[in-house]
This record gives sequence, structure tokens and C-alpha cells, in this order.
Amino acid sequence: MRGSSILVVALAFIACSRNSGPAECVPPCSPGYVCDDGTCIEPCNPACGPGYFCDVGSATCVPVDAGTDTTVDWLDSSSDSVIDPDALEETEPPADAPADDITIECSPFELECDGICIDPMTDRLNCGTCDHICPMEALCVWGECECQPAGTDYCEGDCIPVEEDRENCGECGNECGELEVCSEGDCVACHPLYQTVCSNECIWTSFDRFNCGGCGNVCPTPQFCYDGSCEDCTGTYYAMCDGYCTILSVDHFNCGYCGNECPFSSPFCNAGSCH
Repeated sequence: MRGSSILVVALAFIACSRNSGPAECVPPCSPGYVCDDGTCIEPCNPACGPGYFCDVGSATCVPVDAGTDTTVDWLDSSSDSVIDPDALEETEPPADAPADDITIECSPFELECDGICIDPMTDRLNCGTCDHICPMEALCVWGECECQPAGTDYCEGDCIPVEEDRENCGECGNECGELEVCSEGDCVACHPLYQTVCSNECIWTSFDRFNCGGCGNVCPTPQFCYDGSCEDCTGTYYAMCDGYCTILSVDHFNCGYCGNECPFSSPFCNAGSCH
């Protein structure tokens, strides 16, 4: 008899539990969600797009400017009270908030440039300091621009080939003289009487058909350069060398015969011999 009483009480407890109503959501649902038998769900699924809000009662997306009270869009399930979405937006920073209103905290090894934390030791757009940009041929190494191609140095914002640059020969700022060229990082003097510096080369402008009488003055084929003037290839002492007309008796590059260039120690060609 006692056992039967216990069974009746247990069955009554189960029945009461099943009829106690839908389960509550623990913890309470976030704003914008509703509790459905213990589960937080969005009233509108899929979520409403820009310019629409979710009407909880009808579970439909309604245009914001449709004249409907937008306060029904948000339901605080923890208190069953309606929340004004405008009040929620005020707690978030506006999308167009000035950068000055946002506090940027960088690590001790970083630098804040235009609202971004950067490493000034390696950032080639902010190398050493903000807005110090290294050239494309350079990397930022320990806060300094370091040019990568061999034989180049970082001089006044550019990667300069110091092996052959007359204004930065061997190192930045080392300028060669008026009659000197930069060769392998050293300033080398041209012949003071017969040569002129053209594009970092010592040129014999008296006989060079590409720089006849001056840098860049080219004699048309088949003319040649003689004594600084372009001449026709005619006469006993004229010859064609590599498709160009020349005078073998006086041509520094073809002295006596084609291809015989006079050395720097004996640069003058006279009567077909280097002197």
C-alpha cells in the first residue's frame, strides 16, 4: 500500500512538470532575440537587411520609413520590455567618428602612424619615423633604408650606383672633377687635351662618330668623325670598320687597322701608330 502511494505522487509530479509551460532561457537572451522554449532565436530568419527592422509580433521585416513604430524591433527577453534601437546605437561609436576620438595604444617597440601601429625598424613606408618611405629597391633595416642591388647606396632618398655615379662616386656626396669619370667607385681622369666626359665615359670627340665634336652628336652612316666634324667616307686613307667609315691613320679605336684601340698610356693615334 505504501509503495502504491509513492508511485502516485511521482506520476503526479511528472504531470505537473509537463504542464508548467515553456522553459525559460538561462542566461536571458540578448537584445534582438526572443526565448522559444528555452532557446534564444531571431524572430526574423533570415535577418533583415539595411533599411529594414524586424517586427517581433509578426516576425517579418518592415521598412524603417514605413510609418511603423521601430521600437518593436528589439525585445529584451530578460525583462519582456521593448528597447529603442536608437538608444542602442548611441552606445556605439559612429562609423565616421574622427580618428582623434579613437585612442591607439601601441607596444613600446611600435610607432603610431595615421592610426596604425607599425614597426619603424622594418616598415619601408615608415622607416625610422612616420612617412619616411624607402625606394622600391631598398628595405628598411633597423630604421634605415638599405639598398639591395650590389654597388648601390642610399643617397638623398634614392638608391644610387656609387660604382659609376660621378656625383656619388664610391660613397654619397663624393663628386668627381670636370674631366673625371667614376669607374668602380673611383674617380679616374680623362686625357686633358683630347678627351671629353660624356655619360661617365672619356670620349675622343675629335673622332667618335657618336659624339663628334661634342657629346651626343652622331654622324649618319656611312659618314665618320674627323677632327670633330662628320665627313664622307671617301679617299685613300679611309676604311670601313664594323660598318663605319674611319681614317686608320688617326682613329684612336682603329689605329693602323680595324679594332686596334690605343691604350690610355699612348692614347694618340698618328700615322697609324699609338703615341
